[in-house]
Amino acid sequence: MQLYAVYLDPLLITLVSILTGSRIGRRQVNTTVLAYADDVAILVTAPTDILKLPSAIQRCEATPGTRIKFQKSRAMALGTWNIATGLMNTPYCT
Repeated sequence: MQLYAVYLDPLLITLVSILTGSRIGRRQVNTTVLAYADDVAILVTAPTDILKLPSAIQRCEATPGTRIKFQKSRAMALGTWNIATGLMNTPYCT
């Protein structure tokens, strides 16, 4: 578990600092990422945030041995999203 934290923590910190996030419930703070072990959910609420993801992920993958498996990744559009907007070749759940 600590090994995942060493590799994931820089990515999570970067995502929290650059993305808008979403309010969940009555909280006054926006939630940007949800993480458990090696699973990460990224909450993207603005189309401009999608453009910020590749650079954050590339910085994370600069660490030796760190790779994100896009073939195991999925995107889910909630609300009025244009799913034609590409998300790093990640298929949308429908």
